[in-house]
Amino acid sequence: ITENKISNCYNEGNIDVTSNIDNIYIGGIKAYGDGTIVNCYNTGNIKNKMNPTIEFYAYVGGILGTSNSYSGISISDCYNQGEINNFVENNCTSINNYSYVGGIAGAKYDGLVSNTYNSGSIYNNVTNHENENLGTGAIYGCITTVNGENNYYLSSSDIMGENIIQTATIPVTDEYMKTEDFYKKLSGENSSW
Repeated sequence: ITENKISNCYNEGNIDVTSNIDNIYIGGIKAYGDGTIVNCYNTGNIKNKMNPTIEFYAYVGGILGTSNSYSGISISDCYNQGEINNFVENNCTSINNYSYVGGIAGAKYDGLVSNTYNSGSIYNNVTNHENENLGTGAIYGCITTVNGENNYYLSSSDIMGENIIQTATIPVTDEYMKTEDFYKKLSGENSSW
């Protein structure tokens, strides 16, 4: 780990958060920020259960919770195999609420995501929602700039929630993920696989 760069790190433990706070950022490797994440993985299950009362921001991802909206982040050669489950019991008076959940990143505002895969199921359950900003995806739950390449997800995994985001992602079978061809696709010219 150096300034704004995380490399060759992993999480294999489950993360289980229950809270009444209104803002939460959870990532298997990094919760919030910018910089670079390279050659990292998460195999632990991530569960967030929150009961906010005013407004809420929930960003949950297998590798990253959310990037800084101004400077962005680069993620490469990373994978998630853990199940990600976000549950918000929404009793808020505000309609300015956000819930983004993704296998690699909850939200990615800028920067490149490349050579990644997710094989975990993703659940984004928000009760009593109306006009909220919700997004759920195998790779990211929110993406503002389509700047991704070589990102894969297990086609048989559950991706459940409002506003399913599958931009710049490729579904593959479990059998294909075990092949040499899949490995070669992940270990492209600029990859550290």
